Amino acid sequence: MKTALKMVAVIVSLVLCGMLCCNELLWAQKRGGTRGGQPGAKGSGSGKETVTFAEFDTLPFDITRNQLPPGYLGHDIQLLYNRMKERVTVTGKGESAGPERYAGGREVPLNLDTIYAFQFRPTETFYDTQESLLKVYCEFSTILANGTEDKTRRGFRVRYVPQLDNHYTYTDAKGAKIEFEEVKFRDYTVAFANFGELPVERVTLASLKQAIEKEPKKGNAGKSEDALEREMVVGSFTMGKAEGDRLKEDIRTLVLCTLTDPYLTSQEVHETGTPEKPREYLARHEYLHVGLMELWFYDFQSGEIVLKIRPGQTR
Repeated sequence: MKTALKMVAVIVSLVLCGMLCCNELLWAQKRGGTRGGQPGAKGSGSGKETVTFAEFDTLPFDITRNQLPPGYLGHDIQLLYNRMKERVTVTGKGESAGPERYAGGREVPLNLDTIYAFQFRPTETFYDTQESLLKVYCEFSTILANGTEDKTRRGFRVRYVPQLDNHYTYTDAKGAKIEFEEVKFRDYTVAFANFGELPVERVTLASLKQAIEKEPKKGNAGKSEDALEREMVVGSFTMGKAEGDRLKEDIRTLVLCTLTDPYLTSQEVHETGTPEKPREYLARHEYLHVGLMELWFYDFQSGEIVLKIRPGQTR
């Protein structure tokens, strides 16, 4: 009897051990065996399929580096903004502090001397076949303060968080068709205190020109060329067409900066329509105020840095 019980115990132990090993293996596969934005492989083991796993950076940025990790995302602006907002609410100022841990183990450096890196996708890219140039356009966003435009500052929108986007048509009591739209969102923008030092160009995007030519009634028909221009930073890179076509999709912009007073502000914009054209528009603009150190353009897939722009630099 004792021998039989011992055998049962051994069998149960082996089964539990096997289940534990399987669970560990599955967990390792889900993680991809990577951490901190490093590339990892996933597939049959043939080496043909490679997947890059990326996470937001949790360390101060080293501005002397000449290569980025593949799939580099920079710091999480939404996470940093929320943490700074808590700090300013408690202390009344953006006091210096060390790295702080967030739910899920995520961290972000929170220090006024820290160099931050915020990544975003350029507004538009265009390959000029005649000049063999890839042109990258980054459009500035207006910074609002107390309901009016701050003429001294512009910024780049780093993150857009949609909350509601409804568009539909209904028929009123008189039989007229009414178009209704309801748009609500929140966005996060880095606002440059040293905007006047940046190499700003006034450009009309090719996509806007094409949209007006295709549907003039819905565009800005009748406006002058100057009225269609937008303030931009433009990066130009000489390269062959094949590489230019690929990089059009993979190019990213990285804002390298430090926090500056007043650190963060916000502006809510709420608009309602008319009975003839009803609409509900609610935007919450969150501004992180920074001093720009450098603007980098890089290949998101490889991490290769293709251009660096500094304040005060002439193009």
